[in-house]
Amino acid sequence: MNTETLMTNTTVREKITTSWDFMNEDDWYDDIDCFPGDYDEEYGIEADFHDKVDEVINLNLKNALSRLETVLEKFPIHHISVSVDLNGMENTDAFCMNSGDFETTGRNSIGIGVGPRMLRSFLEKHFYANSFNDPYYELNFDHELIHGMDQNLWKYSPKGLSARTPKEHLLHYLLKYQTEGLACFSTFLRGHLAEKSFIKAASKFDKNWRLITNFDEQNPENWKNISNKMESHQNDPYNLGPMMVLQAIKVKTSESNDSRLLDLLEKAMKIEYLNNDEINHLIIAGLELSFPEFVNGLYKPDLKGRSFMNKNVLFAAFEQVNSWEDYLTEEEKNKASQKVSISDLEHELNSINHLEDETSVLKKLELNYHIKTGKEYQNYQAKCHDFYEQLL
Repeated sequence: MNTETLMTNTTVREKITTSWDFMNEDDWYDDIDCFPGDYDEEYGIEADFHDKVDEVINLNLKNALSRLETVLEKFPIHHISVSVDLNGMENTDAFCMNSGDFETTGRNSIGIGVGPRMLRSFLEKHFYANSFNDPYYELNFDHELIHGMDQNLWKYSPKGLSARTPKEHLLHYLLKYQTEGLACFSTFLRGHLAEKSFIKAASKFDKNWRLITNFDEQNPENWKNISNKMESHQNDPYNLGPMMVLQAIKVKTSESNDSRLLDLLEKAMKIEYLNNDEINHLIIAGLELSFPEFVNGLYKPDLKGRSFMNKNVLFAAFEQVNSWEDYLTEEEKNKASQKVSISDLEHELNSINHLEDETSVLKKLELNYHIKTGKEYQNYQAKCHDFYEQLL
């Protein structure tokens, strides 16, 4: 693997180690023609392209870390690994992955993926000084770094696990608004993107919530249809989430009566100018907001008596969600209940542990993987159960 060290910092970032590589490391050079810029044939087009990518990744990540410096003081990151996806295999502009080590080691190591559109924007700015630099791409490292520091995301949406039951899907649906809304602070609080009207954001979310949680008991829909409705609104967390998170922080802050934070929230919700330190102060407040606090902040009133949505509308779905299991197909029910128990898998593993032939070694790897993911899913189910217990 071709891994380069990006930077050595002497500030709060000095403990962060960073590296990058091409995701498709064996044939990345096949896609160079798809990117802007003139590359030195004498030096070597591939070598020059590699150096320019190194330069723009280095620069843009360094800028993001500088902007978020005071946030990193409270929510440190140990290592950042950047994967550059030249041919769009992940079909996204950027993404964040977490090592899952934080709860056991206390060290937060993350991976950030950079898609072709984001890299193209970086290279255009590098080669053509007058080119338009979309703030969405310029601030996308900030977005992914906030994800990397957001322990709500990794607690309720752990690596490699996906929601299986209606109860989990509903939790995941709400969590998306919190995590993406917070990560969008990097653009939203600088006046870019997302819905800037509290009333419009609240109205749109209320409509979405009623759509995905309302059904006729005489003619119940299959859960798959409800799940598809959620997918059809997959961009709304980015658009509506920032205002929802601000309101939830405001409700929480109303109880502590932190005047400075309340003043900043007022400015943010009125879309007034905020400097970088003020933006970071709000990002920190967002990272300190637990998932149950976010949900509470949707229906509880702030000091002005304003709430984002009606409690009865929100809680009707929570109270019904256990009955939604009836609308799963048999295949979905079997998948959700994990037909093969972990104890059966462990028993099978113990029975072949003494074998060392190639087939047995592969089988042991497979069993260990399923046991590990099974236990992680059980832990995830327990967290979902605790979440509903706190609310209802």
